[in-house]
Amino acid sequence: MSRNIVASSNGTGLEADFSAILRVVHSVVAGNNTRVNTTGGAIQSYGGNDIDGNANDNTGVLTSLAMH
Repeated sequence: MSRNIVASSNGTGLEADFSAILRVVHSVVAGNNTRVNTTGGAIQSYGGNDIDGNANDNTGVLTSLAMH
């Protein structure tokens, strides 16, 4: 679980490989080569994330989750 993080100026902003599950909320992913990468894993968002301004904003899948 990642909350209130900034992932900037990296090769990949968020990554989940194999069977890993990464959950993010209220975070910034900007200025990376790739925004998210899922290679066998999953990245799930509780919302409130700013993901924009990456060289490749269309790699991987970011699944929305409802806040409880």
